[in-house]
Amino acid sequence: MKDRRTLHRTLLLLAAMAGSTLAAAGQEQAYELKIRAGLKSGDLQKDHQDNKALGFAVAARRPFGQGFITGELSFDLFPGQAHDATPFGSAVYAPAGTGLGTSDPTTHNAYFLRPNESLDLRKESSQGFSLKGGYAAPLSWNEGLTWQAGLSLDAYKTSSEFTGTLRPMVNVGSAPTQVLDSLGRKYYEGFATVSKGTSLTPGFYIGLRQQLSEDFALEVNLRNVGMKHFDYRATTYTGRAATTDSSTIRGFIVDFSLALKL
Repeated sequence: MKDRRTLHRTLLLLAAMAGSTLAAAGQEQAYELKIRAGLKSGDLQKDHQDNKALGFAVAARRPFGQGFITGELSFDLFPGQAHDATPFGSAVYAPAGTGLGTSDPTTHNAYFLRPNESLDLRKESSQGFSLKGGYAAPLSWNEGLTWQAGLSLDAYKTSSEFTGTLRPMVNVGSAPTQVLDSLGRKYYEGFATVSKGTSLTPGFYIGLRQQLSEDFALEVNLRNVGMKHFDYRATTYTGRAATTDSSTIRGFIVDFSLALKL
């Protein structure tokens, strides 16, 4: 409920700001619909395990001096792909809650996750709104070509899914053996959880625009955006109670837009 209220307030804020931007001009104002697709990089690509970015926008351009003041409200999608994040080869803790640390106290052999019996499956994706404002000016060396740059305020909601089963093993002699809990049962840790959250972050963009005709234009922009990221830390990884940490990640997006005059 808290996330829903935060998203609702954010959308109202963005709508008010967009309305103020679009209403600031008179009859000279030009409106456009933009359809875009792009590629993301950095932490966005790494945590989403996907490099695609999609979206559409309503934009406005108003003559100002030798160029234009620009405003835009867009809805963006950042898909994610499920991937196996099991940290094979790293030290693990087992059994949970016993305080035994990272090794079997009777053999002093380190616990480990056996690949064919452990899985940590994760999927993270984001979507939401971006409000942009900036300035554009013509480049003299090509007719209809302009540069543009500006700032953005991004409200993206992230959804992270975590599903897994972790089975710590220990070597007894030369044979991998299932770790037992305090009741003598084969120990494992299972989890299935979803974390969601919205962040309001500033960003910036810079790009080029080529006017193809009175009604159509092509744009390419380099954008820097931020959004939430969630990381589930199982007991088997830390020796402590399972937690979900959140942080803000940033990355660059190269997007290509087709602008249609309304």
